[in-house]
Amino acid sequence: MKQIREDLWETSSESPFSGMYTHAYFLKCKRSNILIYNTSNENDIDLIHEMGGIDTQYLSHRDEVGPSMGKIKNKFSSDLVCHDLERKYVEKYCDVDTLIKESMSHTNGLQILHTPGHTNGSISFIYDSPFENQRYLFMGDTVYLTKQGWNSLIFPENGGNKESLINTLENYILLKPNVVISSGSSQPITCTEVNHSGWKKGITKLISQLQL
Repeated sequence: MKQIREDLWETSSESPFSGMYTHAYFLKCKRSNILIYNTSNENDIDLIHEMGGIDTQYLSHRDEVGPSMGKIKNKFSSDLVCHDLERKYVEKYCDVDTLIKESMSHTNGLQILHTPGHTNGSISFIYDSPFENQRYLFMGDTVYLTKQGWNSLIFPENGGNKESLINTLENYILLKPNVVISSGSSQPITCTEVNHSGWKKGITKLISQLQL
């Protein structure tokens, strides 16, 4: 696990299948610690324990579920948060404490946004860090970076659809993040600094590709 911002750490890269790299992110908020996405790396989980553990784990969608969620929940006595439409996939492994049905504010300034398109229950997270006034946007793998630029996948069998995804992408532009963080990518880098003009240009290009 490595520190990538004053208040943010990235877990070791995992590869659930060939050509896909995933990370989770440990965020120290003002009054609590949280884990966004999921990791099965035992060494990283032990390091998180040494850093004070977590109070809450947030999942962006069903692709992040796995047996490690139960281990994390038991080790830290932490709450687990996901969207209501992802519940049945998560509860194959452990109980959910908080179900999200619409965009809302949650603990310590974390904004939870319902961002369907990749799946119908995908959610994203905005956090305004007090360090260097940076805005973090955690997108799951609704959007991820490739060598050709930003990309996205739609899974109709999981409730994803083009119209919802385009609406989500338009909202991503309006959020004006400084740092965008995917849960998975086709390359090892899932955390990327952006400026507003470059972010808008890249996501507008992706929207145009979806509209073809």
